[in-house]
Amino acid sequence: MKIREIRKEDFDNFIRVYCGAYPGVDIIPEKMAENLEKRLESKTSKTLVAEGDDGRILGGYTLYDFEIYQNYNELTMGGIGSVCVALDSKKQGVAKALIMDALQRMQEKNISTSILYPFRHDFYQKMGWGQVGEVKEYMFNPNSLPIDERRLYVRRSYETDLEGISVCYDRFARAGNCLAKRSERVWQFKLKNPNIFVFEKDGEIQGYLQVAFEKGNGFLDNVLKIEEMIYNTQDAYFGLLSYIASQLDQFDNVLYYASRNEPFHILLAEPRRDKDMICHLYKHSQKVGIGWMFRLVDVERSFLSRMNYHGVDLEVTFEVEDSFLPVNSGMYKLILTDGKPQVIRDQKSECVIKLDISVLSQLFANYITFSEAASFEKVVVNDLEIIPVLDRAFSLPTPRMLEFF
Repeated sequence: MKIREIRKEDFDNFIRVYCGAYPGVDIIPEKMAENLEKRLESKTSKTLVAEGDDGRILGGYTLYDFEIYQNYNELTMGGIGSVCVALDSKKQGVAKALIMDALQRMQEKNISTSILYPFRHDFYQKMGWGQVGEVKEYMFNPNSLPIDERRLYVRRSYETDLEGISVCYDRFARAGNCLAKRSERVWQFKLKNPNIFVFEKDGEIQGYLQVAFEKGNGFLDNVLKIEEMIYNTQDAYFGLLSYIASQLDQFDNVLYYASRNEPFHILLAEPRRDKDMICHLYKHSQKVGIGWMFRLVDVERSFLSRMNYHGVDLEVTFEVEDSFLPVNSGMYKLILTDGKPQVIRDQKSECVIKLDISVLSQLFANYITFSEAASFEKVVVNDLEIIPVLDRAFSLPTPRMLEFF
């Protein structure tokens, strides 16, 4: 078996394998072939296939090049998507070979992190990815939202808003955690969507909404789905929500995906999602969904990618186990001086933390804190006094990913 870039003559066979791997997904073969052809010339995404000794296509995947932000630091990230294996080639090591190929290609390009959307979390955890993506789904009546005059600053977007919207997003993303840098081409594509609304005040776009409309069972039983809500000021946040509240006569329900640490139900006059009780007299207010996973591809490069660890001074050794990518296994002595990092390989300090690469990836993305990891015995630490210091050093905003691949 060899893994190589896809060729045009492979399209039909690859699409057949992909459709077999994802029978529940509505796939238009002609549209998929168009996307595959575009990737032949793309500089940021490539589709690769596993070819058997007999020339058959056994599986494949697509590799994406991204840059992500972590609290004003920029990291290279490799996205893995569309992983598929032919039905008659399963349990033969094809998927493992595809993922190993992806990681090796990332290492060759000095990419330090990776993100993927798993079909099974336990499958990819064994390969070093840690669960990080999480959202809370709220379904509520627009009348539950607060409404005020700030809604008057909201209007439909135009093509001329491209720069203003992209600047607004970039400001939001840079201060965040794991949000991707977007190119002008991405924005040109997104602004073809007629359902983007901006909050503009004092000549500046301070926030925007991207929405979709779903029909319900009756004439007015419709759902307004918030696909993306970005804001850089409190006025923009409440202005956008007030605008949604003003749509009461057109929509019976609003669907919103809040980030993990956003207690959105506090805003709602009626926070109940439905009338069913889940525990005695408690009611549903939200659904929690877990999604994308995060991995450190190069531990040392990842540690050094952060320019400052909140001014913390410390010296600690991470003893990392990475059975899938053994080059990452070993000791990393992290020295922080006024928050500035230095890494020394294979050197032990007084304080040692033993952990798996999947857990280190979760800690690095701040999905879990060191205190939480220690409480749930995800790490072994010989000096518990260092835990609060590490919590402070690795503190970041809630991890979020808005790209789907």
